[in-house]
Amino acid sequence: MSDLQAQGLAVRAASLALAQATNLQRCAVLVRVADQLEERCAQILEVNARDLEAYQESGPGRDRLALSAQRVGSMASTLREIAATEDPLFETSDHDTRPNGLRVERMRVPLGVVGVVYENRPNVTSDVAGLCVRSGNAAYLRGSSSAMATNELIVSIWRDALELEGLPRDAVALVSDPSYETATAFMQMTDVLDCLIPRGGPSLIAALREHARVPYVLDGDGNCHVYVEEFADLDKALDLLVPHKFRNAGQVCVSPTRFYVQEGVYERFSKEFALRAGKIKVGDGLNPAHHMGPMANHRRPDAIEAFVDDAVKAGARVATGGTRGGGTHDKGYFFKPTVLTDVPLEARVMNEEPFGPIALMRPFKTFDDAIEQANRLPFGLAAYCFTENGRRALLLGDAIESGMIGINTTMIGGADSPFGGVKDSGHGSEDGPEGLEACLVVKAIHQA
Repeated sequence: MSDLQAQGLAVRAASLALAQATNLQRCAVLVRVADQLEERCAQILEVNARDLEAYQESGPGRDRLALSAQRVGSMASTLREIAATEDPLFETSDHDTRPNGLRVERMRVPLGVVGVVYENRPNVTSDVAGLCVRSGNAAYLRGSSSAMATNELIVSIWRDALELEGLPRDAVALVSDPSYETATAFMQMTDVLDCLIPRGGPSLIAALREHARVPYVLDGDGNCHVYVEEFADLDKALDLLVPHKFRNAGQVCVSPTRFYVQEGVYERFSKEFALRAGKIKVGDGLNPAHHMGPMANHRRPDAIEAFVDDAVKAGARVATGGTRGGGTHDKGYFFKPTVLTDVPLEARVMNEEPFGPIALMRPFKTFDDAIEQANRLPFGLAAYCFTENGRRALLLGDAIESGMIGINTTMIGGADSPFGGVKDSGHGSEDGPEGLEACLVVKAIHQA
């Protein structure tokens, strides 16, 4: 028996015991971990610094890997918020009695063992464990090699807390071998995993589709759209959308990408957006004088350059940017903030997720035209709408096919609200009470 298989069977056994734990026990584990995260913050940051020192790349990957006192504090507060929610486990509802006397009730029960494969985000280690333990599920985690030391420390805190509350340590476990072969074997543990959730890029999703043998939930691409109409406060929209678009060089899953702007304000909005984007200072992300840093790796500038070339050939115009570099940084993974106007629907970038510093402008005439264009893709993660017309705001909330919609704001998501998409952008939610519901299934009990 391999080490992975032995560990997996221990996690499976622990899940059975955890499912029977009391609400007080499960809550107490989360509170203990929250306390320990705060008390051992300096140690966590010291270990995380070693992971960062060994990490060779810059850009968003490094930002995701890095912890700070503020991030550790946020991890702790998130756990306390989850612990304060009502117990979702074994909740019964809809007690029915059929004419023949058969009694039917519905009960929420744990999935069992939730496996998660994720990138270098050590905060996810704690967040996932919190949702799983709160809902009576074991958390079997396979993080990235770049965050291994930090993940190991965080998982050890969880395991100690479980043991102190009389629960099996193996209810939270981390795969110690980060190799591709072990990841593939992990995806095929049909005798251990009840559900598999990936948190990563296209290569991880492709590997999951090819190798997974257990049920899995995918999160798809974003390509989030923006609706700006003639009744919008354009200055407010620009103040919010320009920095949100180029945050992290556009490498954020909820980054706005496709901008549908009503004809009457299209020229003014797109011109001002491009003017502001052109003033963004690109360079070393650790230098406070710079507004935007490099892209994640050497492949990303190539990809954005290809998207721009294809769009221009299709008839789009470059309003600003469109080339590599920025400021004095003509080498490295830098790409200038880019705005393309009059982008045809057939351009690749209008149909795929660019995941980079590129904003696409396209005019629309009527409300129905804009909704049709916004909803035509299989993506449905997030959307942003700007209008001062109250009735139109209500219609937008109903008509746009996205898991999250910001109306006159770019502030979506948070520990107190669900984060998730629809269509090919995923199923279920993180955060909020809904994040716990996604960790449960409904059991139907029939009693004569």
